[in-house]
Amino acid sequence: MVEIGEALPPTATFATGYRIHPVVGRIPHPGELDLRPNPAEVETVLTFSLDLLREGYAIRRLVRRGVAVHTPTYEVEGHLIWGATARILGDFLERSEMA
Repeated sequence: MVEIGEALPPTATFATGYRIHPVVGRIPHPGELDLRPNPAEVETVLTFSLDLLREGYAIRRLVRRGVAVHTPTYEVEGHLIWGATARILGDFLERSEMA
């Protein structure tokens, strides 16, 4: 069961212009859930501790569509998290430090 928490600020995507409205939820034992995301919307489900996410943070230079950008990223266990997902994680981690 997911315990629904607070909503985070909407985050815009640069490529599509969509606005994502993230909501934080707590899953006591993630391994016990049979997560089945919509493959048209979610590429991969990743589960990491907050400490691992914080340790993996860096501003990196990425090239997207031939344009170099300096952007927040998280590299954890071989996965590079960037873009809107990284900005949402940044908002979440900032709020979790204040709690």
